[in-house]
Amino acid sequence: MTENKIAITEDGLKNLQKYMELSPEAANMQKELAVGNEIFQENLGEYFSDKPEPSPEAAKRFKEFKANLRVNSQEAALHQEPKVAVVGCSDSRVTPHIIFSRLALNDTFSVLNAGNILSPVALESLNVPASHSTTLILFLGHTNCGAMNACAKERTSQQKNENMAIIVEEIAKSAPADVKTADELAQFNVAMDMYKFANSDNDGIKKALESGVTKISGAIYNMNDFKVTFMDYITAASLLNKVRG
Repeated sequence: MTENKIAITEDGLKNLQKYMELSPEAANMQKELAVGNEIFQENLGEYFSDKPEPSPEAAKRFKEFKANLRVNSQEAALHQEPKVAVVGCSDSRVTPHIIFSRLALNDTFSVLNAGNILSPVALESLNVPASHSTTLILFLGHTNCGAMNACAKERTSQQKNENMAIIVEEIAKSAPADVKTADELAQFNVAMDMYKFANSDNDGIKKALESGVTKISGAIYNMNDFKVTFMDYITAASLLNKVRG
């Protein structure tokens, strides 16, 4: 495995810090995501457990959840107005509209691939929400990720998955060689995605970030308890400084 690390610089970290300082609009969007994830957790516990009936409060919030999915489809067909862009994994268990629950049709611009990697194609795709003044770009990783597991196996036992060679190579660039667990790799990968986005030379993305309209956030979705934990700048910088060495 050839691991050509991405250069982490002081100026690059300053850019990341600046763009992770959420505006009131971006902070409200992140709060909406957090509340939506709480509703998702509640309803998983109530509706997919051995309990015969959900509590009245859970039933009320589930009804609210379904109501939030409704939108005027004819109006949405004319133009898109994404409130948030999510760069996430294509894993079938990590669907943004489901785990954040309050997101409706036309709310989310999703860029999904195995390992939630900010590839050149993924980066250019983000020009769309950037041009629509989307307030928040969320980089979402998750625990028990197959792509991260593939990279971890290659690092610990040299078990190569030739079908995921390019993906593993990209993940490996985001973390020091001594990071050998999938869940740790997921953390580093999100931090690196945010760093690369904050320091992109793509004109459309630079314009959106420099205007202060578009902000960056990161998060990890835990498969075991269904909770999304957001990543702050201090955590991201700590991870990136380990890559820096």
